[in-house]
Parts: sequence; C-alpha cells; structure tokens
Amino acid sequence: MDSNEEEYGTTFLKSDRNKPNENTDYEMKTTNQDKKRETNRRNKLSKVKKWIMNLDNLFVTFTVLAVILGMTIGLLVKIYASPSPRTIYLLSFPGELLMNMLKMLIIPLIVSSLIAGLAGLDPKSSGKIGSYALIYYVVTTMLAVILGIGLVLCIHPGDTSIKDEIGEGTIEERRPETLDSLLDLLRLVFE
Repeated sequence: MDSNEEEYGTTFLKSDRNKPNENTDYEMKTTNQDKKRETNRRNKLSKVKKWIMNLDNLFVTFTVLAVILGMTIGLLVKIYASPSPRTIYLLSFPGELLMNMLKMLIIPLIVSSLIAGLAGLDPKSSGKIGSYALIYYVVTTMLAVILGIGLVLCIHPGDTSIKDEIGEGTIEERRPETLDSLLDLLRLVFE
C-alpha cells in the first residue's frame, strides 16, 4: 500500500468519526417527533377531560352517554332477545312519558319567552313585531288550511269504499289489567 493511500484511508476514517452518524440523527428526530406527538395527545386528552368534568358540560356529557347506552341496549335486546309485544309496551312507557312531558312544556315556554321578549321592547318596535307575528300566524294558518283541504281531496278519509276493499280487521279483545290502568294514570298526567 502506498503511504498516500494509508494516509487517505486514515483521513477518511478520522473524518468519518468526526462526522455525526446520519442514522443517529434520524433516530433522534423520530424520537423527538414521537415525544411531541405524545405530548400533544396528552394535552388534547387533558383538554377533553377538563371539558367533560366542567359542570357546565356535565349535562351534555351525560345526555350523550345516555343516548349511546340506550342505543346499545336497544340493539342488543333486538338482536339477542326477541321481546314480546308486552315487553315492548312496558319498555316504551318511559319514552312515551318523556315525549308527553316535552309536548306539555312547549306552549308555556314559547308564550313566556314571547311575553318576556315583548316586555323588554319599546312600544313602537313591539307593535311592529306584533304585526309581523300576526301576519305570520295568518299566513301559516292559511297554508295549513290549503294543505289540509288538498290532502282531504287526495286521500278521501272516511270513504267507505276503501273499507270495503281492505276488508274487516280482527280486533283482539282482552281484559284490561291492573298494570295497564296504572300506566294509563301516569300517562294521562302528562297529556
């Protein structure tokens, strides 16, 4: 070997030792990126936990969880157990009560919010808003009447010829039970 070659070889090896390894740099970059990702993920999770545990958002959280739980239970019951009509009737009772309660709340909430809103306005603007509300009411009522008359002309409800075509249905007669009476008492409270 030539002395120049030896010198070149040793120089090359020395320069290699002084130069940082590319693989090590890449590994350091990826570990730093992984650490940043993990930190970002933890920060996001802590933000979600804070949002969930905030008392203002607790109702929304429980509502979403209850909907998911109800859907899961409903799907599992439908798939794995074929419930009888009686079971379906009993399971649908709380939902029916809730819907009746919500229907019962709609009109008082709308009326009270309208009264509170109009009380906060000056007489000139409240008269203007009142006239708009009256016009809106008259127009929507007229549209409902036109729609109702149109549907009556198309469907012919109460026409006896339809009953003759379909035929008589069978009515299942059963005695009312105590449970039916109790459920009806609760149901009628909110109607």
